[in-house]
Amino acid sequence: MDALALRLGGFDRYSPDLFGFGSTPLDRAMTVDEYADGIAEWMSEFAVGGAVVVAHSFGGRVAISLAARHPEAVKGLVLISSAGVRPRRSLRRFCKVAAFKLRRRLGLDVSRCGSPDYRAAQGCLREVLKLAVRDHQEGQLRKICVPVLAVYGKDDRETPPYTAKKIARLVADGAAIGLSGGHFCYLDHAVTIAAAIRALAEGVV
Repeated sequence: MDALALRLGGFDRYSPDLFGFGSTPLDRAMTVDEYADGIAEWMSEFAVGGAVVVAHSFGGRVAISLAARHPEAVKGLVLISSAGVRPRRSLRRFCKVAAFKLRRRLGLDVSRCGSPDYRAAQGCLREVLKLAVRDHQEGQLRKICVPVLAVYGKDDRETPPYTAKKIARLVADGAAIGLSGGHFCYLDHAVTIAAAIRALAEGVV
């Protein structure tokens, strides 16, 4: 997230590693809500309150839970290619799930199945991702009253554009912005997204 943080001079900026990511260890499978509670505890310890929280992908799930469970900690959300809502039923998705179950039942290799994040994950983190994909957060999104900006890549296959649009509809004060690119569109549009974060932060602080 340095691509964004470095363009937000004038604000206090914090980039904590989630459990199992970066240098923070993970010794058991945790739910998204447990991740959010951990971040809330970290924010309290370092007196980081009333923050604009910027999150990407799985981090978006955690940010949604954080805003719903600890509203005092969050003044705004910027969710980039965020997961969290129930995926649409589609023939492509049905075929992928069916193929995975069939291969597993037949004892065939399933190491190439699943999302890139899942395939790259090891140990407890794989269990975390399994728990997360079953956790649909529509109910939590309806509890969020702070401004929410949902940014999506128009060619994103991991969290398709409809995901961000649905997030923006479910919250009380939401907007969705589409940019060219895929799941990591913020790397190509860091200046644009940083400007949007700044505008949001200045509007709510």
